[in-house]
Amino acid sequence: MCLILCLVLLFGTLSHNTGQRKDGFSVSFAAAAGDNEDLGSHTLDLTRPDEGYSAVLYNNMNGLPTSEANAIVQSEEGFIWIGSYSGLIRYDGNTFERMDSTDGIASVVSLFLDSKNRLWVGTNDSGVAVIDKDTIKMFRMKDGLKSMSVRAITEDRKGNIYVATTRGVAEIDEGMTVRTLENVSIRDEYIRELLTGPDGVIYGLTQEGLVFTLENGTVSGSYGVKDPKDPEKYPIISVNPDPDKPGYVYIGSDGVVFYGKLDSNLNNYERIDVSPLGRVNEVNKLENMLWFCTDIGIGYKVGDAPITVLDNVPMRYSVDHMISDYLGNLWFSSSRQGVMKLTAADLKELGIIEKIIPEYGGANEWTLRSISLYMKKNIKEYLKENEPTNYEKIQYHKKNAERDEKKN
Repeated sequence: MCLILCLVLLFGTLSHNTGQRKDGFSVSFAAAAGDNEDLGSHTLDLTRPDEGYSAVLYNNMNGLPTSEANAIVQSEEGFIWIGSYSGLIRYDGNTFERMDSTDGIASVVSLFLDSKNRLWVGTNDSGVAVIDKDTIKMFRMKDGLKSMSVRAITEDRKGNIYVATTRGVAEIDEGMTVRTLENVSIRDEYIRELLTGPDGVIYGLTQEGLVFTLENGTVSGSYGVKDPKDPEKYPIISVNPDPDKPGYVYIGSDGVVFYGKLDSNLNNYERIDVSPLGRVNEVNKLENMLWFCTDIGIGYKVGDAPITVLDNVPMRYSVDHMISDYLGNLWFSSSRQGVMKLTAADLKELGIIEKIIPEYGGANEWTLRSISLYMKKNIKEYLKENEPTNYEKIQYHKKNAERDEKKN
């Protein structure tokens, strides 16, 4: 009980969240604009290499076999996988390798890594493939798909895979049997997105802007999300569930994001202005930051501060997706410009993260111990300076716990 209370007191007072990566280093994110008064003015200036910036745009001029990327994921082995119209590409940290397309994996438009570390590959016109180590299995119309164009893939808590096609949603169970969802609202619709929320609910979006939810293999809700006063004003471009708050979503539109509990009336949402950025293709929540991938660039937002646009990075158009890799680097994919890597050093220079904590030798017992000692030292210093009352409470409960332990 004392330990729980101490942790509540400790973490309830911190103004910073620390995101620990699986390998390489940890990064400490600023929690609010007040932690860095110049946060909104920082941009990545590639014209000043002496500053240590190293944002890299990969395209057909410097290693990537193509200049477009439709999807991007990282596997547990650390490989970065990129889906492009020219096929499936794997990056091992040094080289981009286009995978053999003789098995039917070509013109890749969607990627998904499932809970078993299997890579699912959605193609533009060849169905969906699953890669499990060295084995590849294809699913086509003869296997039960109603369309060979696969736009998105996700997984439910039972391990079933859901495939969004241009003619509805298909479920692939653990026995690799395909079943089409026959609900009339999505049966023959062009499905653009499928994403699973923290409560296991799957959120989908049709080409026409209908947001729907799936639970236990069936449609549990459908929402024609609109502004009732002007139904055509805000086209629904993307939907992303809040990873920390079940039932809450980020609805991307043109120059604006709506946040709130899923509802058909946009007036019931909090409005987040992302101008001058345009159509919001994805909202990604990393720690306490919101990242926006849009048709005309990348932006991020911390707390109540206004959006910061990365206006000097090389990727400026048709930014569709982003991921954070095990080293804390951010990767962005663009259907027009390829992929861009933004390193942790770049993020620190931008004021987006506060510190880079070395993890020599990768993630291991020594690393965990060193990071714990680092955090303990800095937390104590913070509490002494900013929260002396809570620091005294923690010391009091610590002494009581030590006394009780000696009695036992």
